[in-house]
Amino acid sequence: MQSYTLTQLKENLGAIFSSIKKKPVFITRYNKKYAVILSFEQYQQLKKAKQTVNYDKIQTISQIIKYLEATYPGKNIVLNRNKNGEVVEIICEIYNGPDFSKAIAIIIKGSLLHYHKTLTETYYILHGQLRAWKNNKEYIIPKGETITFKPYEQHKTEGHLVWLEVYSQPGWQLNDHILVEFNN
Repeated sequence: MQSYTLTQLKENLGAIFSSIKKKPVFITRYNKKYAVILSFEQYQQLKKAKQTVNYDKIQTISQIIKYLEATYPGKNIVLNRNKNGEVVEIICEIYNGPDFSKAIAIIIKGSLLHYHKTLTETYYILHGQLRAWKNNKEYIIPKGETITFKPYEQHKTEGHLVWLEVYSQPGWQLNDHILVEFNN
């Protein structure tokens, strides 16, 4: 995500508005994040995503997929499976750019132990309670809380129908997802 000072914003408004078509832009003041400029489409997606959802009524994999397709039309939905072919995690890629990415993940059972060489991931719990392991230490993260995984921190998750927002900086790439554990 690009970042501009308030002075740069005043001087380069046209160029900044062109760049928000691709991704949100941070505005800084006194070297601190002050505001974010989004395109109208990004704002609508964010607004729609933040509407109250009754997650308890979305219980099956087919219901989850139907909800994600309706809420995020045209976005890529990935079903991660364990060695037995069971779906253990569903990921809906909301935005994936070079500087950051955002996804909705639903933990059905959990994720395999892995790490990233370059990106930092932050999970925000939308629904349920997540069990996560970071460098062999267990954490319990309730709804409304976050956990962050920095580069090279080995991590995995466990839960049942736990919904999360996943933010990655820089943007998520398959070649930066290094598996440590190969079956679940």
